[in-house]
Amino acid sequence: MIFTSLEQFSVDELYAVFDAAFSDYAVPMHLTVEQYERLLLTGDVDLGLSLGAVQDGRLVGFILHGARAISGERVLYNAGTGVVPSARGAGLALSMYKYLLPILSESGHSKIVLEVLTNNDPAIKSYQRVGFRQSRFLRCYRGEIAAREAHSGVRISPISLSKFERCASYGEVKPSWQNTMASIKHILASVKLLGAYLDNQLSGCCVIDPSRDRLIQIMVHPDYRGSGIATAMLQYIRDHYGKDISITNVDSRSEALHGLMILHDLEPFIEQMEMELSLK
Repeated sequence: MIFTSLEQFSVDELYAVFDAAFSDYAVPMHLTVEQYERLLLTGDVDLGLSLGAVQDGRLVGFILHGARAISGERVLYNAGTGVVPSARGAGLALSMYKYLLPILSESGHSKIVLEVLTNNDPAIKSYQRVGFRQSRFLRCYRGEIAAREAHSGVRISPISLSKFERCASYGEVKPSWQNTMASIKHILASVKLLGAYLDNQLSGCCVIDPSRDRLIQIMVHPDYRGSGIATAMLQYIRDHYGKDISITNVDSRSEALHGLMILHDLEPFIEQMEMELSLK
């Protein structure tokens, strides 16, 4: 087995091994090449900080790492670890990280963050052996937005990126890597930034990706919580973009967001564990 940077591989080669590795995943992951490229883009994946495992001249495993500076800290994100079925059973994921960690420890990054399905015990145990520790739990919801009475005084309209950035600070919990402002900025052409106004004040906002029926973020100013702002935004989405919606990786500690989802008949369907590994 040879370990090597992923920089030498084409997107088509990387996509092929990704597709094979996730072909029997617990949650369907049959991406198109375009969707895979989007995953790399929104995750800020750096192929030079990522690793591939080559056996008999064929790429059979990989670790994808995104890289960002967050609040003055250089952070890595595991955007995907995979091993093709024929190469499983030999602890390859663990071996890849054991090879890569000394290199990453010298890269100037402070930690690695990842998400893993809570029912994926083999993966969790493998990450724990590497040194990853649980940081929080994340829920994913989906369903048809139920019709609810919205506050008649709330006005919903598109807003600029600068207004959305200001509004994004209203969030009560930290978004996961793929739902952050850094990721959203990569796909501005595909998303809709919406603001909720009450008494002519920007009291809440949300961002949706209509092409994927995905609600990426929703937040309400602390002074306006409990005023029906979030319900008004969801009803606007229902009326203008369709009932079907999903939202991924919501911090499970947010009782308000959980209550909002349940109120609109959006049910949890996946729970993930966010884990972190210090490189210091």
